Amino acid sequence: MVDEQWWRCVTDAVFELDKRTQEEIWNVFQEDALETLDQMQTFVNECDSPIEKVLSVHLLHQCNAYEKVFDGIALHAQYGVSANGNNYRADFMVNCIHKQAIVKVAVECDGHDFHEKTKRQAARDKKRDRDFHLAGISVLRFTGSEIWENPNRCAKDVFKFLVEEVSRRQTVGASNG
Repeated sequence: MVDEQWWRCVTDAVFELDKRTQEEIWNVFQEDALETLDQMQTFVNECDSPIEKVLSVHLLHQCNAYEKVFDGIALHAQYGVSANGNNYRADFMVNCIHKQAIVKVAVECDGHDFHEKTKRQAARDKKRDRDFHLAGISVLRFTGSEIWENPNRCAKDVFKFLVEEVSRRQTVGASNG
């Protein structure tokens, strides 16, 4: 969210400029906005299912909001993972680094048709989660109902987990050092 006082300062400053400069600023703003929308559309199009597409927009928003919190952060859709001798594809992968703590989180969107509808599907997901864990990747799973009901809350939960996990790893690292 844009700080209201900052926004007033920016708009006041822009309105004090000559018309040509105002137009140039507006053109740059439009180009940046269109580039951002184009990047968002490309990212959303990488997703397979409707629930992934919905969650992707909210994950992107949270990623941008947390960009300055961490030293580095990357969000990927349909990310290939080799874990415990098996190849998988995570719906989303969030890689985060902060003060030497590296956190990797696979975010899975569990639609009813493909997850835990049968014992075989449930066993497959549990094995996959164990393999990810052995590879040092945390897994956060959200049901389709959770995503449809409140996709922003799901995305916020991912980044809340990242903050807590980075903090935990830094505390563990400090006590071991």
